[in-house]
Amino acid sequence: GDYAITNYIKESFRNNGLKLMKEIAFQGYMNFPNQSELIVTSSADNKAQSFRLSKENFNPLSSNGNVEDANLIYANYGTKAEMQALKDAGLITENTILAMKYGSLPSEQILLAEKYGIKGIIFISKPFGDDGDVIQKLSAGIPQYGTGDALSPGWSSLLPKKIHLSDSKLIPHIPTIPISYNQGLKLKSLLSQKIGPNNIAFDDLWYSGNANEVKCTLKISNAEKIMHPSWNILG
Repeated sequence: GDYAITNYIKESFRNNGLKLMKEIAFQGYMNFPNQSELIVTSSADNKAQSFRLSKENFNPLSSNGNVEDANLIYANYGTKAEMQALKDAGLITENTILAMKYGSLPSEQILLAEKYGIKGIIFISKPFGDDGDVIQKLSAGIPQYGTGDALSPGWSSLLPKKIHLSDSKLIPHIPTIPISYNQGLKLKSLLSQKIGPNNIAFDDLWYSGNANEVKCTLKISNAEKIMHPSWNILG
């Protein structure tokens, strides 16, 4: 598919009078959706609910991971003030998964969550008009530390020098997955909607939920290609 687009661009150059100067092939890290699992269990009935996921539930450059029996807490946008409020309320434990809406820069949300010891993030997509089943597949890459190939940060991916994926700062260290707005509403229905000393109300009228109220298991196993071919076309 990538090479087909490459050929399409070359043909477009020729059709529009642009002289093809150079075609540069290089290889870099890339991942693709494979298998994901999201199971939540409410303490109210102790029944496990499995979310139906597809390859649409995918953040490019997200990390693989397996988080089991974690507390599920809603964090709105996961800003610094909101994260601190959750921590002060005792809602961030040593095994917590956050559900939150996409902010303007998901990488900032991921970095902050990592700082607070969060084990995983479930991003809730915005509805597209009246369609609440749309899933926003935004990148989970960390451009604050560099751009380009995650395994050759700061130097050309044409060079043989590569670092290990676990050492790359361009990739998050916790798993993330996006869900649709309607799937987010399903999560919301499991969380307590009454304000209390350990249940925070946000501006969107959603509540954080109480500690140990909803347990969550998140398993992400994306397909990874260390040396995936790409092309630059210069005209």
